[in-house]
Parts: sequence; structure tokens; C-alpha cells
Amino acid sequence: MNFICLFFPALILNYILDSKEKFNFLNFIIHYGIYNILVNSIMLFIINYIKENSYLILNSDAFTVSFSLKYMLLASVIALFLGLFIKYIRKNFNVTIKKK
Repeated sequence: MNFICLFFPALILNYILDSKEKFNFLNFIIHYGIYNILVNSIMLFIINYIKENSYLILNSDAFTVSFSLKYMLLASVIALFLGLFIKYIRKNFNVTIKKK
């Protein structure tokens, strides 16, 4: 169950951000890894903030059924909003660099 909690929300983020691009397996793996680190880092920050325990280490004993469901629900919501936010930034902001 803990593997699903850790790796599923990044698929949601990957689908939102990269669904229109032509599928390339190497790009999928690279983006999925970055999104996975991003979502799980945000989740660890939230868990440490809520628990107020800076020495909290998540192991397989911490992933009870209720904790896993809460973790996956919150991580999925974070992935959804993060994907929509990044998509909004990509659509509405543009950076151009001109070389003289």
C-alpha cells in the first residue's frame, strides 16, 4: 500500500502537465522522477509540520490503512493543484532572452 501512496500522485501530475506532448519514455521517466520528488517532499514537509516532530522517519510501520488513505488523498490533491498551477504559469508567463 505504501508504494501506491508514494508513487501514484506523481502520475496525476505527469498526466496533467505532459498529456499533450508526444510520448517519449525517457522524458516520461525524467519528469515522473522530478514530480515524484516534488510531491513527496511537500508531503513530508506537511507531515513534519503537523506532527511537530522534526525527527519523524516514515517507514513501513507508519503506513497504516487510515494513514495511507489520508496520505494518498492529500498527495493527490496537492499533485492536482500543483499541476494546474504549473500549467497556468506555463500558459500565461513567457521568458525571452535576447543576446546582443
